[in-house]
Amino acid sequence: MTIPNRNFSYPTALKYGVGRIKELAELCKANGIMRPLFVTDPGLAGMPMVHAIIADVKNAGLAIEIFSDVRPNPIEANILEGVKAYKAGRHDGVIAFGGGSGLDIGKMIALMHGQVISVFELEDIGDWWTRADASKISPIIAVPTTAGTGSEVGRAGVVTHPITHEKKIIFHPAIMPKVAILDPQLTVGLPPKLTAATGMDALAHCLEAYCAPFYHPLSAGVGLEGMRLVKENLAKAVKKGSDLDARGNMLMASTMGATAFQRLEVPIVGVVENMAGDVFGTGGGQDAARRDSFLAHGFDVVTDAEAHAFQQGAVVVPRSAPASSSAGCRPAGCGSATRPGTTTAPCSKAPAWPCTPTRTTTPARVA
Repeated sequence: MTIPNRNFSYPTALKYGVGRIKELAELCKANGIMRPLFVTDPGLAGMPMVHAIIADVKNAGLAIEIFSDVRPNPIEANILEGVKAYKAGRHDGVIAFGGGSGLDIGKMIALMHGQVISVFELEDIGDWWTRADASKISPIIAVPTTAGTGSEVGRAGVVTHPITHEKKIIFHPAIMPKVAILDPQLTVGLPPKLTAATGMDALAHCLEAYCAPFYHPLSAGVGLEGMRLVKENLAKAVKKGSDLDARGNMLMASTMGATAFQRLEVPIVGVVENMAGDVFGTGGGQDAARRDSFLAHGFDVVTDAEAHAFQQGAVVVPRSAPASSSAGCRPAGCGSATRPGTTTAPCSKAPAWPCTPTRTTTPARVA
């Protein structure tokens, strides 16, 4: 028998739809949160939509306060200051609101306020997560305002080490949010460039999960459908930010990408993304856009007929697998370049699907 033993779990409850943010106070109460700390970044903290959300929650009788000392690439100091605010306000749960940084720091505050060890002692290495006192981890409600990282359904956060400047993945199963509110209305104000950048992040997650060789058919299907949603909606969301259907589908694609990551152990593109962020000081979505040529170059999953559309900025992913025969090649007719500045070795055979990338003759630029 070749089918391995695997554990599958998708425990975060998703509240999807326009206007669902109005349910935030009731969702807090349902999860035992009466004094939530609202964690977000400085830019969002001053926006009218955040003021309205805070007012709604207060009107529902909850003692909510804002913490917004969050950098685009979070550092340990952000967590330490957040823990001080959490303890000072006698909070009993976290609302993590924003892009990947706000979501990650929110999760880290919920994790670390009751611990006596450094956050870096909980790096995602072996069973290091067992060092934490799980009974001291607070419940989290996540509200994404970008469609990219999918951190709202993740069990980890990324923090930059103050000495090595490396991005460290901090993991604990108990920091997976209890609920995620996916309200497309909250993403309408995202500028076109950031919409495109975060959308590339979502695509990278879906694609890498789909291409991973590990046995997880549920995540494989989720990743494939996530790619389809990106293909059909990212350009629409960039061109018309008020398109709620496109915004909603991109939010779902982002969540699906992070969900599908259960199938992945080492995200190749994500590693490049993190290194780019260390060098350029950019956030995850911007890093994803910076190395979008690597995305096409490194995975070689588009056909010649689709290459032109890809070069014009449209994400193209096959809806179904072609007939398989020989692994290690691109689909038939794959001899031309997939992106400007990259050249792929010719291949005459149809591939097994997912296709193992062929070796390329020109390295992709990460700049």
